[in-house]
Amino acid sequence: MFRNACRFLVLALTIVVLASSALFAAERTNVRALLDFEDPADVELLRKASDNTNVILDVVQDNGVTSGKNCCRVVSKAGAGLTTLCLAGEKLKNWGDFDYFAMDVYTERQEKLLVAFELWDKGATNFHTRCTFEDGDEAQRTHVGKNTLMWRINRAARNGKRGGLSWDELQAKDKIQLNELKLIKFMFPPFAEGGDTVIWIDNLRLMQEDAVGGGIKVKLPDSAKAFDFGPKGTCTPGFSPIGAGGPGISGVGVIEAGEKWPDPLTGNGLESPTGPFEFTAEMPDGDYWVWISAGKVISEKTRSLPFVLKVCDQTLCDEKISDADFFGEKGIFRHMRTQYSQRPNALWLDYVEPVCPEQTVKAKVTGGKLSVKVCNHRLAALIAMPANDDDAFKKLAAEIRRQRIKLFYNKLFFDTHPSPAKKAGDGACVLWEPASSRVIQPWTAPADEDRAVKALDLKAAQGQRVTTRVCVTAFEDLGAGDIEVSDLKGPAVIPASGIRRYYQNYRIDGAASSYNDYDSLATGANEMALLPWTKIRFEAGLTWAYWFWLQVPADAKAGKYTGTITFKPEKGGVQSMPVQLEVYPFQLEEIPVSYGMFYGPWEFPSGYDRRKLIREQFVFMREIGFTAATIGEAKVTALKGKDSVEMTFDPLMPELAKEVGMGRIPGQTQVGVFELGLSRQIARLLGMQPAVDFNPGLEFTKPEMKGYLQDAIRQYKVFGEKMGLAVAVHTVDEPREVPNPWNRNLEQTNRYADWARETGVTTFVDPMGDTGGGLDYTALVDHHDIIAVHASDGARKLIEKTQAAGKTLYFYNTGKDRLSWGFYNWRMDSKGRWEWHWSSPEGGATSGYPARPTSSGEVSVEEWYTPFDGKNCLSLRAPYAEFPGGFLFKSVYFNMAEGIADYAYLVTLEKRLKEAQNDAAKSKTVADARAFLETLKKSIPQFPSISNMSSADAGALVGSGLNTPVAELCEPWRRKIAEFIVALKN
Repeated sequence: MFRNACRFLVLALTIVVLASSALFAAERTNVRALLDFEDPADVELLRKASDNTNVILDVVQDNGVTSGKNCCRVVSKAGAGLTTLCLAGEKLKNWGDFDYFAMDVYTERQEKLLVAFELWDKGATNFHTRCTFEDGDEAQRTHVGKNTLMWRINRAARNGKRGGLSWDELQAKDKIQLNELKLIKFMFPPFAEGGDTVIWIDNLRLMQEDAVGGGIKVKLPDSAKAFDFGPKGTCTPGFSPIGAGGPGISGVGVIEAGEKWPDPLTGNGLESPTGPFEFTAEMPDGDYWVWISAGKVISEKTRSLPFVLKVCDQTLCDEKISDADFFGEKGIFRHMRTQYSQRPNALWLDYVEPVCPEQTVKAKVTGGKLSVKVCNHRLAALIAMPANDDDAFKKLAAEIRRQRIKLFYNKLFFDTHPSPAKKAGDGACVLWEPASSRVIQPWTAPADEDRAVKALDLKAAQGQRVTTRVCVTAFEDLGAGDIEVSDLKGPAVIPASGIRRYYQNYRIDGAASSYNDYDSLATGANEMALLPWTKIRFEAGLTWAYWFWLQVPADAKAGKYTGTITFKPEKGGVQSMPVQLEVYPFQLEEIPVSYGMFYGPWEFPSGYDRRKLIREQFVFMREIGFTAATIGEAKVTALKGKDSVEMTFDPLMPELAKEVGMGRIPGQTQVGVFELGLSRQIARLLGMQPAVDFNPGLEFTKPEMKGYLQDAIRQYKVFGEKMGLAVAVHTVDEPREVPNPWNRNLEQTNRYADWARETGVTTFVDPMGDTGGGLDYTALVDHHDIIAVHASDGARKLIEKTQAAGKTLYFYNTGKDRLSWGFYNWRMDSKGRWEWHWSSPEGGATSGYPARPTSSGEVSVEEWYTPFDGKNCLSLRAPYAEFPGGFLFKSVYFNMAEGIADYAYLVTLEKRLKEAQNDAAKSKTVADARAFLETLKKSIPQFPSISNMSSADAGALVGSGLNTPVAELCEPWRRKIAEFIVALKN
């Protein structure tokens, strides 16, 4: 299950330009207009190529005009399905020298229109051979008013080849040939409501890299000496361009780096990955005011270098940090403590200025030279003025700052959200409990029913972990505030020290998919992570959620406990809420189900205890309730004689899984080695690298493959048995008829399964649905032991055949919601629940964000917790020296934990019913409980819709939970089950 990482690697390649001096050698500012609708023939070209009966195209002089006097009005009829506009013919010739396709779109609708873009060259015949920008960060969404939609085309690869290989690894035939285009399409689904969808389009164009974006325009005083470092093509007017080999530059390995983020003045510059360098400029001796922009280079490759920035006699930075600091809050996690804010220019102040700063300093020039010494910084721009020009210098610095901020925000669009309204009787803030399934965002307001809750009401079994949350909505500036929870007192004392507390931070969501496309950044604010400190800042008009995670001691006395949650702000007055906890007089049974997350540990820096950190991650998984993990690390090191291979196995993962309590009882099956992964290793040893990745299935042309592979699996089986864990071999991940390197088609998948089953192992496969490429994928059931599917109607036949055949059913990638992890899993008799992914970072960096690319275009360091480097996952990496396991996590884990606990209640009740089935004194309770379970099963739909689930053609699918009103009933159902368990116990 590593395909999302590969997919988003390719996405990152589409939005990062190689920072090499050769690329920046010449200014690339060409723009070619394709359609501007000044000539009526332009709209006829669209009509002719599109052949759409559900769309009306008119040339108008309307509010959508961005070029000339005319634009094209597009009217998509309501209910008519996908609208597709096409362009073919002469307009598609010779695109190879351009980097972007762009068009202007105007809409009056508040709703966001999703616009996809597609390229067809002579080799494109179907979905898998064309290039489609339609999913995730590649899709463009409109906002009300004018939009510039832009797609990077100079890294366009065929859909069937866009996973698993980097751009440089792709063969030429797998790349879209921009000089051989035969068709382009842009498509959008009309709005479901509100009548016809109307948009205006104009100025369809091609653009080279340096033609994108605006610039700084200032009038420099006569006394100013100004230098703009980096590529000459992006030099700010009036500044002297200084390239890598330019005048005054001395040092080894100096390169031109950057891509105009957040502006061409400070976003491009000079840096050296090998050591210090210096810039000198002739200047009369004396005192000068100096304005300089030089941000730190946060790169794993240069972390051993000191951070140095000196201007003449002034030291602005001179610091050497340790590896722990680099992999901490002085390095890649420098934004971790940035709290979401709606104060003016917060995005600039919190995320942009620290990365591309501007500093002013009074420096003394001696010897006729102004000197700047640089190490581990990107030197972007510098202005020097005599110190007696104080007023003019300050005015210039202020104007540059004003323009930088304006230029940055001109690329953004922020959705507006009304602030929570203060009601009669409210003080400076209100403390309230949200409904369990409600998603809290900064602008969330308490509903009347939320305000009506006067106490937290919790119920839990002995030894159970339970979660709850409260929100604080501030109507005034409260300053800093903190939240406390008291001991819980009742039949005994449950100490507050055993209750973990977190606050839920947010960040602007998304990562830009192409240069200047920051719209996706500003559509809203999503949860960043739960942070284990609770003293935060409270601005007026914002809501913050606090989470509490309590484990009831296994030996806690049953009964009712009470305590208090208290919110203490600097201003506005203290507020409190009572807490009531009822501890049930029983413990929950072990669950005979495989619950887990697809998992691959990331590498920690040298000097850290890898075993300790991975173990801490596994401990957390077990605390959530997971009973299994992916533990199949194995390597084929050599091919020996006939049907024999040499292998190495890393026992760390299975040892830790067993050590923390996974796989304790039958049914808690671990996901083991990836059979296709073993096969690809063997294929490479057979001399098929890289051919096996370019041509999935090529390995079957080697007759010896079966023998080698089966020997590898047998060795893994012996290894697994020694570890003492039940393990399933994952044959092929998400098989499909046009495979990527990491999967295979139906026939090949079944062949792999048959080979594996001949060795006596349990086999596991995860098809995306009942069909694929027109074939019946239920045939997989005949060849596999465990079938893992999405919990959707599209897998109905797979589910029914799996159960009818007596095979084992799992669900995967359905969502992180409580219902699907608990009651629904039980209702469908599923014996496993898996989800992608524990910590595979998704999202690509905003084009130009200063993380240095490697020669293949892959950024060399992942910076976290900034919206401009969109690393996002459930378990976010954190300073390894400070946080157990080196991670933070999102609150959806608590949804999964509560769902797993629901399942444990069901298992416990079913065991009690079996024990009491012949007890006449409990016969009525048994009958009532069984009737309740039967009614419960009938009330849960078999195939509810799944949020965020698109077609299989869109690639790997990961849902966002089940859409059904019964999801709100999980807690009352659990409490009713607890009543039956208590009654049967008594």
